[in-house]
Amino acid sequence: MFRTACVAFAMSALCAPRAFAQFTDVTESSGVADIVDVHYAENPNWWLSGIHFVDLDDDGKLDLFLSSHGGGDALAALGDGGGGFVVAPGNYPPTELHLSYDFDEDGRNDLTMTYVDGGAQWWKNFSTAGMLDIRATGITRDGNTARTQVLVDLNRDGRVDWLRAAPPGIQIDFGDGNGSFAQDSLAITIPNTDSNNNANIVPGDFDNDGDIDLLVMVGGGYDDTAGRTYYYRNDGLVGGMPQFSDQTAAAGLPLDGLVVKGVGDYDLDGSLDLIGIFNKALPPVVYKNNGHGVFSLVTDAISGVAPETLTYAAWGTAIKADFDNDGIPDILMNGKYYLMLLRGTGGGHFAYMNDAWHLTDICPCSIDGGLAFGDIDGDGDLDIAGYANIAEPYQVKVYRNDNPAQHWLRVRLIEVTAIKARRAQRFGFMRRARNSSLAMNRLRSIVFRLRRVITARR
Repeated sequence: MFRTACVAFAMSALCAPRAFAQFTDVTESSGVADIVDVHYAENPNWWLSGIHFVDLDDDGKLDLFLSSHGGGDALAALGDGGGGFVVAPGNYPPTELHLSYDFDEDGRNDLTMTYVDGGAQWWKNFSTAGMLDIRATGITRDGNTARTQVLVDLNRDGRVDWLRAAPPGIQIDFGDGNGSFAQDSLAITIPNTDSNNNANIVPGDFDNDGDIDLLVMVGGGYDDTAGRTYYYRNDGLVGGMPQFSDQTAAAGLPLDGLVVKGVGDYDLDGSLDLIGIFNKALPPVVYKNNGHGVFSLVTDAISGVAPETLTYAAWGTAIKADFDNDGIPDILMNGKYYLMLLRGTGGGHFAYMNDAWHLTDICPCSIDGGLAFGDIDGDGDLDIAGYANIAEPYQVKVYRNDNPAQHWLRVRLIEVTAIKARRAQRFGFMRRARNSSLAMNRLRSIVFRLRRVITARR
């Protein structure tokens, strides 16, 4: 079965010169400005609460979904594959998109959406090219039990499981691969969480032992703390249930003050490193992984970001991708109230590039606000969507990446039942609430490693 939309991977380091991204504001020419203006005219109190690129109609082109927290329904726009968008006809959810994933493996992206306040509901996708038909299912989770959601196979049965931030910390619903999840299959108690102070979750194989560990972030929001990160190592299965132990201290992470925003193999050594906010202050900090789940702070990892004290550390995310197609990972990171593009310079070091690359450093980044990136015009590099302002009514910015032409591959993931379990475990495919790019980042790491092998053998 086809499981995701096409994704472009730059292969510049094989035989193309180093490139430097330059972005052009195409909000007007893409049609997005008019689409948003008309929606505000019809819904003056619309609370835009999330920006997403996702293939909604299964035509291989990225579409745009603008979430709603109230005051009017969400807005979907179909992409033409060349960077243009038109309002989508048909039926689709009216609230906030959390995850896009083919939960029943029929080839279309299904969606989890906000249900009541802080709950979740799965919507099944029946769309055809050019016409949306996305219908609500009876799979719901109550309010304050799904503000953060993650999809990843924890019990190693080859089927994706659904993790939700809910009392007593994390609830795990085991998936059956056919569009159903067994509610509250397993719970993990997380200190300092409750129905209002939810955890954030980042899964990954941090100790390279083949199973999925969890980083769990608490605080840093309305609780007026600096926040902290727990590292829960997956110690294997007992009776089919994954067992986790708190290894934060042994991993070398601070016991207080660190809020991890994202993970990725920043230095291309095959292990997942971390980027985060420490003591509610910029610039961000980077922690290098020694390959066994032990982390060390990278000195002066980020240049060009002025020191600043933040009001909140909890919101926002940091995504690893290659925006200038030079083979070195970059990071797109946001929070309240910033959006930063950090260019990788090698060895886990980064440089702030918003000014040089013409990106507005603004993001309201409420609990549900965020960013989006993807190749919307089919030219092999990654474009970006973000916010234009920090006060309501929120406006959207679309930035076209004008990298020089490069060598790149368009990849479409194909499900093969006999091998999906071990491949999913080996490569750590996963999805995270409010962004669905961790799986793609992991695939890029594979492509980076392949590229290095090919380069070495030339």
